[in-house]
This record gives sequence, structure tokens and C-alpha cells, in this order.
Amino acid sequence: ICEYSLSLCSTIIKSITDIEFTDNTDYEFIFDLYYHEPGGSSTKNLIHWLQNLMTHEVREFDYGEAKNLEVYGVPQPPEFDMTRLNQVQFSTLFFLGSKDPYVPEKSKNCTRDLLPKAEINIVKDFNHLDYMW
Repeated sequence: ICEYSLSLCSTIIKSITDIEFTDNTDYEFIFDLYYHEPGGSSTKNLIHWLQNLMTHEVREFDYGEAKNLEVYGVPQPPEFDMTRLNQVQFSTLFFLGSKDPYVPEKSKNCTRDLLPKAEINIVKDFNHLDYMW
């Protein structure tokens, strides 16, 4: 998208990052970055996230009833046992942005509850992708 419409590209990026573009913005970096998106992930992973968001549950990937029976032995994908997370024996450090629309306060509190050894740092006025800029 960035290659064809700088305006549309900046609108999409702004909706995710809440950054304002200035004369110092490195557009070449942005073009290169978004050329490779979703970098570090896969379409299947993004679909899995959407499945969990839509059902408000954390389950294995839903392949559909027939394939679920083949893969999991049951028609619905099994739920993750989140209670096992409190058995984590090492410290985990999280940095979360105070303005991240993808990690609401409820999720931040849930992370605290599930990972008692986690140290959670809220970075003021940061959103989901501010760490990249």
C-alpha cells in the first residue's frame, strides 16, 4: 500500500501507532517495514488471534469441526489451561504502552493475575508500535 499511496499508508500506520509524521519521518524505512508485514508472524497466527478475539476464549487453532476431530480428537479446539501459567518459574518482564488500543486495562490486569512473577511496566503515552520508531 505504501508503495502506491503515501496518504493511505500514513493513515493506516497512524491508526495503529498514533504517530504524527514529520519532516524527520524516514519514509524509506516505513516502506521497507510494511513491505514485509506481517513480519514475524503468519496468516495462520493472525487468524488464530482473530478466532480468540471473536470467541473471547483462548483455544487451540480452530480448523473446523472435521479437521478438529482429526487433529484434536474433539469437534471444538481445546481451551488453553491458563492456570498453568502461574507455575512459571522464571521472571518475565513486560513493557506495555499506556495508549495501546490492542492491550486494554483488563488484559494488563489479567496478565498480572496469570503470571505472578511477571514485572509489568506501563510506558506512559506509548501505543502498540511506538517501540519501533
